[in-house]
Amino acid sequence: MPALPLDALRQLVPQAWQGRPHQISVEAIYGALSAHEEGDFSQSGWLGRLLLRDDRIAACLDTRINALLSYREEVEGAEIDDDAEEEMVRDAAREWWPKVATESARRALEYDKCLYGVGFAEVIYSRSARLWTPVAIKPWDVDSFRWSDWDDCYVVQTQDGQQKVKHGDGRWIVYEPYGARSWRSGFLLSLADKWLMRQWTWRDWARFTEKLGQGVFVASVPANASDVAKGKYLAQVQRIGSNGAVIVPKGDTAGTSYGLDLVTTNGTGFQNFEQFTTALNVTIAVRILGQNLTTEAQGGSYAAANVQDRVRGDLLQWDAQCESTALHTGILEPWTVANYGDAVLSPWTCRETDPPEDEKAKAETRKLKIDTLVAASALSPRVDVEHELEKLGFDLLNKSDVPESAASVTPPVPPIAAPEEALSMGRGPLVRLAGGNPARFLHAGQTWANGLVDAATELSAPEVSKIILSIKRAAKDASGFEDFRMRLIDLASEAPSKASEEMFERAILLAVGQGTYSASLEIDAGS
Repeated sequence: MPALPLDALRQLVPQAWQGRPHQISVEAIYGALSAHEEGDFSQSGWLGRLLLRDDRIAACLDTRINALLSYREEVEGAEIDDDAEEEMVRDAAREWWPKVATESARRALEYDKCLYGVGFAEVIYSRSARLWTPVAIKPWDVDSFRWSDWDDCYVVQTQDGQQKVKHGDGRWIVYEPYGARSWRSGFLLSLADKWLMRQWTWRDWARFTEKLGQGVFVASVPANASDVAKGKYLAQVQRIGSNGAVIVPKGDTAGTSYGLDLVTTNGTGFQNFEQFTTALNVTIAVRILGQNLTTEAQGGSYAAANVQDRVRGDLLQWDAQCESTALHTGILEPWTVANYGDAVLSPWTCRETDPPEDEKAKAETRKLKIDTLVAASALSPRVDVEHELEKLGFDLLNKSDVPESAASVTPPVPPIAAPEEALSMGRGPLVRLAGGNPARFLHAGQTWANGLVDAATELSAPEVSKIILSIKRAAKDASGFEDFRMRLIDLASEAPSKASEEMFERAILLAVGQGTYSASLEIDAGS
């Protein structure tokens, strides 16, 4: 096929597309934006496609749309009392939905929604005597549409003339996420000038690098050299390549010698381009993604970038809600009315956009709460441990289902052979503290007190079992006799009844008596 002449090719291409980015005037862009604000989209399409040539804008839009489409979508039934009829309509919609609402159609609608603030798609049906079944969603370019104040709706210019376009009429889906005059909130109005600035910045930066990045050769020739000699030397210098070499004749004096110097620039003018480009990048990312952390995160910000995960969470949820509402009222509701006669039965599409839980952080939080619960239960017998465990998500067995072998039993503290010098002083065997420093020991009096508490626990009535267990914990966790006595005093002050308080007082007296007896043995042994 012969190539078209350049003039003929230009006639086939819209005038706005014929120039390179740096040749597109500010007046042309703002003219298109003014028309867009008035609801005339005839110039909006080509301007939006120009914006998508920019790698930054295209990448941010891809991120925004991919974040939404990556979540799994489910078709859910309407929440009505008649579950059987609801499930019938839902199951029927699930049969054709994946084939009709394809990712390519949804992506095109999302691009138009983001860029222009409005998107248009036509629903194609297969009709029979009994059923109307959608077979395709066909997105339309916005260039053919405009808003008509006279008709109070959108209109489209087709081969058959001008037609009205209304959302949910059975044929058209009009995607208006921002409500009335939704087109005035599209990214096109706020990013067109940023796009033009980026094009000019890259152009000027490239010229700056081309002009000053490689340096300039300065050739010097003798003043009395002939024009032929000068011309040959200049031609030799001009032919220098990346690995070139040149012969520089030297005379007896500077006036009779040839010379060659490379002059380079060491300025910081390039930093202006870097800073301005960075500022534009930030502006574009914040406008499209709602944040800039994941596009510019460095070093220690990596963990934070994972948390925010590319698109700000509220924008992602808003995208999902707008999409669900538009598809419900634009295709699912008309289909339900046509086939089942009642819009109340219309199903909905749903995406779960809530961020997944951080399992590691959740486990650490639960562990911290359990440690706090253990410490609190040791301080007071009135702490309802089982209730708190249920609040943390633990499934507890009924008391009747707990086997006796699984009952909580405090293991006896085995005696440890005492050093011979301790035995020679008459102190008797030493025992290691159950919950303290393994290098520390207590005398047999502490062991006797532990045994006394164990015996009391076995003989105690059920209603005071928590009190006895708190005394056991105090004996187990005490670092010494004085610590054990103070723990018992604290527990006595929190006693729920007079009888409980008397039991704590007896335990304190027994501990004091046994401690005094052990201390006297030590004094006698040391004397």
